[in-house]
Amino acid sequence: VGFLIMRVTGSLWEWLDRPRYRGVKFDLHNRLRLGYWDARLHRWFRNHEKTQFILSMVAFYLFLLGVTHFQHRVLDIFDRTSEILPNLPSQQYGIRTFVASQLDDSIDDSGEEMNMVCFDDDHQCTEDEFMDNVFSNDEVYLYSKVSASSYDQLMGSPGFHAVPPLVPQMYFLASAMIAVVAFLLLGIDVVNYG
Repeated sequence: VGFLIMRVTGSLWEWLDRPRYRGVKFDLHNRLRLGYWDARLHRWFRNHEKTQFILSMVAFYLFLLGVTHFQHRVLDIFDRTSEILPNLPSQQYGIRTFVASQLDDSIDDSGEEMNMVCFDDDHQCTEDEFMDNVFSNDEVYLYSKVSASSYDQLMGSPGFHAVPPLVPQMYFLASAMIAVVAFLLLGIDVVNYG
């Protein structure tokens, strides 16, 4: 969505170097003469700079959200839980600690099967509908009270904090505003770059 907004407003082309920007400008001029809708829309945004600036900031914010989400998710590739478990100090003595059980559960997902509580020993899963509903309701309640990324982290590791849904949005908005102010203080025109 951010890329589409930048493309429609023409802000995407302004990050190019001068020779390429001139080439795109020449191409858009030809498209305008041929009556293409995107060239006419681009010209309209050129005449309404405040609207273009606002939409460019929205697009920048959406890019920031996407990149941050990607950055958060790409770290899952580097998960080394299966390598850490055999090297725990408690494994030398054959003692099963809470840390070992958490790591083991995160590797094979043995903590729960089909929404029924399971035990680590030879007992079968208990089919207690009341407890299933309680666990399910607790998960739904927790998910409604924290952001999606906090829920994923909190359910995977109890060491993470629960963050309300609007806090990450406000954090990313503040980060975007700080970046724009830094660009302006450095003399970089984020709207008319090139």
